[in-house]
Amino acid sequence: MIERVNGTLHPIFAKLVATNHRNCCELTAAVTYAYNTAIHSSTTFTPFYLMFMRHPKTPIELLVEKPSAAAHEDQIDYVQQIAEQLRSAFTIVRSQLGHISASKEKI
Repeated sequence: MIERVNGTLHPIFAKLVATNHRNCCELTAAVTYAYNTAIHSSTTFTPFYLMFMRHPKTPIELLVEKPSAAAHEDQIDYVQQIAEQLRSAFTIVRSQLGHISASKEKI
């Protein structure tokens, strides 16, 4: 799995890194953010969503948006809501990965 991630990130870095290869460290955060917020075909979700059960907010969104209704919810209700979202997301991911695995077996 690590090799697959590296195989995805390497071409991105190759396109962005300066010819002297000295700005690689400066790009790591942006490349990682792009990878974690991109929808992956194998899961149909972004890694960020599967980890935090929400979509990321950019700094401008944080400045412009007002607090959502979730900010005022009861903690128990919030935990139950997140647990249900996790179950739903992982059911979809499991199904997607099963379809991919089955289609590879046919080949």
